[in-house]
Amino acid sequence: MPASSDTAAVCLEGRNVRARGESYLWEWSADTDAFRIVDREGRTMVSGLLQPAITVLRPTAHENICSAGRPKPCSVDGGLLVVRYEGVNGDAEITLTLRFDSDCVWMGPLEYESPSAEDVVSVHYHASTTGNKPMPSLAHTYLVQPGICQSPALGPVLPTMIFRAGLTTWLGRGSTGPDYEVFQQWGLPAHYFCGVTLTSEPCAAGALTTHRSDAFCCGLAALPNADYLLRLEEGLGSPVLDVRSDLWGHARGPGTLTFGEMFVWTFARTYDEAVRRYYLTLVDAGIVEVKRNSTTKNSVVTAAQFNTWGAQCASGRMMSRFDQPFLESLYEDVRASGMRPRVFVIDDKWEGSYGRLEHDVDRFPEFEQFLGRLRADGLKVGLWAAFLRTDDPSTIGLGERHVLHGRAGTPVVERNRLQPYYLLDISQPDVQIALRERIRAFAERYRPDLVKFDFGYELPSLSVSAPADRAFAGERFLERALELVVDALRSVNPEIAVMYYSLSPLVVRHIDLHSPDDLFLCGGDYDLEANRRFFFSSLLGDLGMPTYGSGGYDWGSMRQIWLDSVVVGSVGSLGAFSGDVEGGAPTSALVAKYNGLAELSRPTNVYTVVPLDAVRLGGSGGARSSSWARFEGGQLVLAALRHATSSEGLSGQNLPLTSTVSTVVASLTELAIDASASVGVVPFGAGALTLSGPAHCRSAEVAIHTLGGGTRRHSAALDDGELRLELSERLDDGAYVEWIEIQFDDKPPRARVRTR
Repeated sequence: MPASSDTAAVCLEGRNVRARGESYLWEWSADTDAFRIVDREGRTMVSGLLQPAITVLRPTAHENICSAGRPKPCSVDGGLLVVRYEGVNGDAEITLTLRFDSDCVWMGPLEYESPSAEDVVSVHYHASTTGNKPMPSLAHTYLVQPGICQSPALGPVLPTMIFRAGLTTWLGRGSTGPDYEVFQQWGLPAHYFCGVTLTSEPCAAGALTTHRSDAFCCGLAALPNADYLLRLEEGLGSPVLDVRSDLWGHARGPGTLTFGEMFVWTFARTYDEAVRRYYLTLVDAGIVEVKRNSTTKNSVVTAAQFNTWGAQCASGRMMSRFDQPFLESLYEDVRASGMRPRVFVIDDKWEGSYGRLEHDVDRFPEFEQFLGRLRADGLKVGLWAAFLRTDDPSTIGLGERHVLHGRAGTPVVERNRLQPYYLLDISQPDVQIALRERIRAFAERYRPDLVKFDFGYELPSLSVSAPADRAFAGERFLERALELVVDALRSVNPEIAVMYYSLSPLVVRHIDLHSPDDLFLCGGDYDLEANRRFFFSSLLGDLGMPTYGSGGYDWGSMRQIWLDSVVVGSVGSLGAFSGDVEGGAPTSALVAKYNGLAELSRPTNVYTVVPLDAVRLGGSGGARSSSWARFEGGQLVLAALRHATSSEGLSGQNLPLTSTVSTVVASLTELAIDASASVGVVPFGAGALTLSGPAHCRSAEVAIHTLGGGTRRHSAALDDGELRLELSERLDDGAYVEWIEIQFDDKPPRARVRTR
């Protein structure tokens, strides 16, 4: 476990253990094996059984074996607790180690020692056993699982009591095969889940206030060579490592097997703060490092994007129907609309065949010339790639033995709109060499500034396939793939930006930009679902990974999505110009909003976002916020306020501005909004904004930038240190406002923090 100099007070009293930290009390009885974690107000956050249930298959048995053992006398050494169970599965033993720090609880590694010849099928943490069947035991009122479903029909905040018959969901990379029960959000390997408990009846007075406990977050501190799942049954939960050595033979007795994955429990008043605490605990322990990007890389990851995928879908130009004339016409549509993206991303399927990472010369005869045109127009180039796919391994010097195989020994075949392809087994050295060479050639030839790495989440589960090197099974396979792909890209260009779908802190070093897509199952709720996904992805800012906010498949919801996404990273679009899913097209007002917010996007990748007026519980409204504040170095540098909320004192924040209309306000320097000599504003309606200026400032120069390149300038006086502006999205002469630039006169304007 990571070293710690700040441990909790741990007391052993007979067969009971009590550990008291700053934000929790942990209690366990060896007689019942029951534990509970209590918050600082004495409310139970979560309870259950401590002992894991381990399912095994023995050669002489016709069914799985899973039976609990008995606790032996435990030992306490400082903040360390070691619990041993005997008689597990008849004749095996389990050793479980916990360490109690002042603000968190570490659990693991787990040792399983058996004298029998057997294969470990699965490890169910905090589970009882009934008739050789593991049963979850973790009890809490609400489950919070960010990536639980691709559709808003099943939200991430769920009352646990609704899970009666049982459901198994992914806590890891996810799967798109036949082995899932819920269609998970695209590859969001959160590697954690959260919970909150009501200590009264659900409808009692104060049930959601004084009787609502603090929140816990239980997260992985290391990736397992197993699939990471969550089992829900009878209103209870259990994290599961699906090992499947019965199929692949990599966790076989007799002897001692060590499951070296660590878990860490963190606690806070709200579950989003408990997740933030989980992230920062991994940083403090040296497991994760905060990403510190160069100015060059940040000029890409924070820049406004346009992605071709939505227009491809709207026009039926997917797969082999995507060609040079359509690509050229789409770029002309973007230019004619007045949109000013800084990164143009070409999505699937510019490639001739998967695996070769080369453009289709028949469909795109002037592909490289087009990339040159983008660069000549001042744009950065982004390219989509599914690096783990191959239509034909022989085209890159490999064979069928180099792709993933199923239990029957035949290659796993995936299909994209009836087009079959294989998945490369990147655990094999030959595959690593060949793929690295292809990626290097791709990066050298096309020189992308940004790469959208897609479909890492389609890797099959261990119930379907396993890599040749079992050390990279399960969650480790995706990490190995990211490591291989990203290292090859960065060997050509260290500043290349990699975008992927991921909320996991454990792979953050490989990823530069998080994508919350795809919202294709969220029609009618694009903006609501995007807000919810930003609620969780905003926490990645503390680790140095911003979010790209491309939005959904209609233009009507985009202004709301952009208001949210400018806080957490960059604005974007995959909109269609020939008619979206609602038959709509971009208006001048929308284009002006896109351009204006692109000017306000912060060019930094490390930040803290505080939701203002957040709703945390509720299947429909939970995990959303109407307004946001962004802090860098402890200073408020951006605020996005919706008119539905007050801008004074939200969530305890004393903001230096008030507005009668939805507004985004951002510092254009490294200083806080109320200390910066340069501030930008994008209004979302007509109203008034009152903004505190730098100390001793008496006047300001105001420049209203409009669509098409026009600018209206005027001077404004401050009243008692405050500037009052009348806001409007359209001027009297009909010009659409993109953004308002304010230069205060307290001192010579600082150079704007801009690299693009």
